[in-house]
Amino acid sequence: MTRSCRKREQLRQWEQMTGKLTVSQAQKILFINTLYVRKEGKETDYWLNIIADTNPSLKSRMANLIKEGQEIIKIVSTIIYDTKKNKRTLK
Repeated sequence: MTRSCRKREQLRQWEQMTGKLTVSQAQKILFINTLYVRKEGKETDYWLNIIADTNPSLKSRMANLIKEGQEIIKIVSTIIYDTKKNKRTLK
């Protein structure tokens, strides 16, 4: 199966699944996925720093990746913070 076929199949499955979800359930799934993205981002940052520290010749190449990763983590963390804050104000 080609990559585009797999993507279409995944999209079709997602559409079927989300058609059966309430808005609240879909929001919870999205929030959980956002938490997962932040966790993976932090782990990636950790390993990039390990690589940069153990291989001085790669340090300059890793600096850009580390910076971009940290920016992504900050963006995702802001989304999580704002989502939690909005939930509290709605109660």
